[in-house]
Amino acid sequence: MRLLRLTAVIAALALGVAAPTVVAGASSQTLVFSVRFATQSRNVQQVGVGGAVSYGQLRFLGTTTINNQPVVAEFQSSVHYTKGSGPFTAWLTLTRPDGSKLGADVTGRTRARPDTTDATFRGTLVVVGGTGSYEHARGTGSFTGSRKAALGGSVDITFRIQLRT
Repeated sequence: MRLLRLTAVIAALALGVAAPTVVAGASSQTLVFSVRFATQSRNVQQVGVGGAVSYGQLRFLGTTTINNQPVVAEFQSSVHYTKGSGPFTAWLTLTRPDGSKLGADVTGRTRARPDTTDATFRGTLVVVGGTGSYEHARGTGSFTGSRKAALGGSVDITFRIQLRT
């Protein structure tokens, strides 16, 4: 059974879709899903010698599948980079077709080339709550991602959330 579960998770990761796995008890699960986020708005300033320091906000939208349902994912971030790299904070909101929302605070770090291209992301998140079927949700998670284009270009992120409802 354990091998079957592991095989299902690996297959889902390869396909970039959700792989719900029961962790413990009927109200706990691990959500693994990938999202390609497209930039919706960008308000970033560049200051310092040669514009080496970038700071500001970006808003991204994307879609994914979780538990065989389409989900809209919104990612709002606040960045403070020097030569393309540095910390960021963000908020992730997942909205199911029935209107249920799951919200999380995100903390991460970006490593990129000085021109802000070829970036990689890594970080953690804390579920802050939700609405509808996620009303009592809590949990923690992690994510990794990348961006080929300059800051503000599309972003690919894979999330892993240990969710308790």
